[in-house]
Amino acid sequence: MTDVRLTRAYQRIAAVWNIILVYVLWLPLLYVLSIAIAVRNAVLDEDHQIRNTLTDERETFWQRWSR
Repeated sequence: MTDVRLTRAYQRIAAVWNIILVYVLWLPLLYVLSIAIAVRNAVLDEDHQIRNTLTDERETFWQRWSR
């Protein structure tokens, strides 16, 4: 009898612990990581756009110089 009660109690503790792990720790961590990746991609995209504009300006300068 006591073994069954202890086993059920351990199962409840394990279930609560799993809920805590998934919903309290992992989901916010994944949320923060996804925001960080989105910010990183936006910064890199802006950096590439700036570099592309500079490259275009250099090309037009050299095109003008060659004329």
